[in-house]
Amino acid sequence: MIEYVNSLNIIKQYLVDLERLVHIENTNGEYSINKLSENLLIGFFNILFDASFENANYTLAGNYPGMDIVDFNKRIALQITSENSSGKILETVRMIKKYKIYKEINTFYIYILDRKKTYRDLQNRIDKITGNQFKFDAVNIYDSASIYVYLNNPSNINRMEAIRQYLEKCFGSNKQPLSDYPKYLTDIPDRIVPSFTGRAEIISEITGLLENRISIFLSAVGDWEKQRLRGAL
Repeated sequence: MIEYVNSLNIIKQYLVDLERLVHIENTNGEYSINKLSENLLIGFFNILFDASFENANYTLAGNYPGMDIVDFNKRIALQITSENSSGKILETVRMIKKYKIYKEINTFYIYILDRKKTYRDLQNRIDKITGNQFKFDAVNIYDSASIYVYLNNPSNINRMEAIRQYLEKCFGSNKQPLSDYPKYLTDIPDRIVPSFTGRAEIISEITGLLENRISIFLSAVGDWEKQRLRGAL
């Protein structure tokens, strides 16, 4: 179980790192990372969906507009994009309809490299485009957070180690398992930001590191808690 948790958290960190890198570079007008991500994630989704995806932009001569990778045997296709607007999603659905891709593909996915938004009435808006011709399920739109939830399904346990090894091969194996971190860093629930104030044990440990001339890195949302911590040292 510990190895399973370690692998899951290492995978999570890789996905978060990729999301942040894409967001930073795209904000600066740099988009080459999007194509690199597309090629990298083919292997990831091959393992996750037990598929044999082809890059539609290369091997299929662009015959599947709106779809980046395709598995004809499983009849599934997936778009990988950094655009997270509902307009982009709806345009993808329109292209599937226009080029009749649904005649060869049964299931469609979108993976958003950046963070998904909250989309108002999205499934109904999709259904107005698809009509009775094909089905595009809005729950098949993923980002790093929702694909992590999908990964955490017990049915994916056997794929976890293969995915971790694949991502380590792509990114480099520089992620620490949970067992290597102090307990106080691993028992904090997701989305909870603890205060350093009053945490004497942590302050004592940090002080010891500084006295031994060991550099430390403090990270927090905003600067208030870091200022209070510096004042305690």
